[in-house]
Amino acid sequence: MKRIFFVALCLIFLSTGWCLGQAVDSQQITGVVTDSTGASIDQAEVTVTNEATRVTRTVHSNADGNYAVLNLPVGVYTIATVKQGFKKSIRSGVNVDVGGKPAVPVQLELGEVTESVSVKADEVLIQTTTAEIGGVITSTEATQIQLNGRNYVQLLTLQPGVSQTVASGFAIFGTYGVNGNSQSVNGIRTDSANYFIDGVDNKDNGGGGNNFVNISPDSLEQFRNVASSYDASYGGTSGATVSVAIKSGGHDFHGSAYEYIRNDAVQAYPFRALSSYGQTPVKTPLRYNDFGYTIGGPIWIPGVFNRNRDKLFFFAAQEFKRLRTSTVTNASVPTTYAIANAISSGPSTATGRALAATLLTVAPPPDQPTALAGNYRYQSLGNNNQSEYLVKINYNLNEKNQISGHFVHDNVLNVGNPTNYIIYDRTIPGLTSSLSWTHTFNPKTVNVATSSYSGNIINEGGNIRANPQFGSRAIN
Repeated sequence: MKRIFFVALCLIFLSTGWCLGQAVDSQQITGVVTDSTGASIDQAEVTVTNEATRVTRTVHSNADGNYAVLNLPVGVYTIATVKQGFKKSIRSGVNVDVGGKPAVPVQLELGEVTESVSVKADEVLIQTTTAEIGGVITSTEATQIQLNGRNYVQLLTLQPGVSQTVASGFAIFGTYGVNGNSQSVNGIRTDSANYFIDGVDNKDNGGGGNNFVNISPDSLEQFRNVASSYDASYGGTSGATVSVAIKSGGHDFHGSAYEYIRNDAVQAYPFRALSSYGQTPVKTPLRYNDFGYTIGGPIWIPGVFNRNRDKLFFFAAQEFKRLRTSTVTNASVPTTYAIANAISSGPSTATGRALAATLLTVAPPPDQPTALAGNYRYQSLGNNNQSEYLVKINYNLNEKNQISGHFVHDNVLNVGNPTNYIIYDRTIPGLTSSLSWTHTFNPKTVNVATSSYSGNIINEGGNIRANPQFGSRAIN
């Protein structure tokens, strides 16, 4: 007995230590079991079943008829209620969203337990167990609504009180990964929002608020924007909390393959097209390809392991984004005399002046010592490559123990200093990962032990070279 108590104490301690800085998206279903007169029914057996994985959890109502099923994964559930002397109640299609706590009342009718009354939960359940104010965006909305940059962060603007500080979906890509600081919720500063994936931190506070990984809209089950009145589990900053739930595998196989294309061949001319008198306006070059796949289902060996396909599940996805675009930019071109003067006695180091001499020295015509000055209008580089690899595993050991984990790795490659004479490659590998163990001691006590690792590395300075748009010479 002492050993059991010690192990339980260690689990609670470790759970507390590992979950610091995380948003605990604790989903649950609660309700009251009553008869046709409204009187409460105690000791009714309530079984909830995940319709995708067929994993079940069973609890009993108390003396007041109340029941609670804690720490449920996001998904759609069927609730079956049984009590001797009453017909069996079956209610299907109960949605449990990210952080959702739906209250589902159950009314039993007198009759034999072998009889059943089935109800389809088509109505939207009102959240009566929490004062949180926010909204949920589903996978269907994330994939079917036209997003010109295919960034799920754009969908935050569908929620009340959210304003966006960028005009284009491509601007959300950002310099150091997808921007999580381009939206203001209820007037709060744009860098005050929290971002989480399956309860794991996904915000680089040291990199200007960008996300460690830019989860694909095809890989997310749903995400929730909690704007205000949230509880203490959503800590970190004063702004809103955006919690993303990754899709999970189920009893059956599901998958998809896709490619989204944008191209200047079918784009309209911009408001300020690059042109001059007597010339046809030039369209800004645009090549954007977003392609990938998803697949999920059970892991089983027929007749040997996971025979009923209700124990072990997987979900995997890959996505690749290739963006080639540019922006009309003006640059002031100094006179050749000013260039020569800066090279000979400028504020840079001797090495810097030597490099400038290699790249920029241009001899002016003898009769025009101030030639080659003025403004240079050009289209700056906008190359951006992103790749994502995602795996999620769910293992249902038994009714009291469930294990889940995910690994999401992104790699971003873009051009640094695209408007300068010298450019370079910027690479940013980022990831989020977690491993979680949920153990049910009894219907009133559930422990979740979670370990996680999130982060990114910003590598700048690779492949340093002259900007070819200025006609500069190559660096020897």
